[in-house]
Amino acid sequence: MPAALLQLIVIPRRPGDRWELAHAYVEVVWAEILGPTATSIGRRLAEAISQGCDVELPFEAVSVALGVPRRRAREGLRRLHHYGLVEFLEVESIVGLSGLVPSVSERQAAALCRYTADRREVLERAGAGCSR
Repeated sequence: MPAALLQLIVIPRRPGDRWELAHAYVEVVWAEILGPTATSIGRRLAEAISQGCDVELPFEAVSVALGVPRRRAREGLRRLHHYGLVEFLEVESIVGLSGLVPSVSERQAAALCRYTADRREVLERAGAGCSR
């Protein structure tokens, strides 16, 4: 990633977006799919746009500040993009996000460990998605 800054662009809520990036659903359920680095980066990005406006975020805020090498931070952003939780234009150093994410798909849910699957059911039954 050539740029020292990530341009965070707030995008409109997408169909299916339900959970805030800082919600327990992401921490418990999506984390098993994303891994710890991408999950931490997602929280950092959500915090950065919490005022609802576009911001520039130093790349070191998603690498050095989280204790991961730049390469792993880039991989974390790619994972968030791969699963559709953010739009990451790597060459331009742009990340588009609403701050909300969808529930995992049924296919993804079928691969979760028993603990995570049980927590997913509880969280989805409670329906405590976003507060926006």
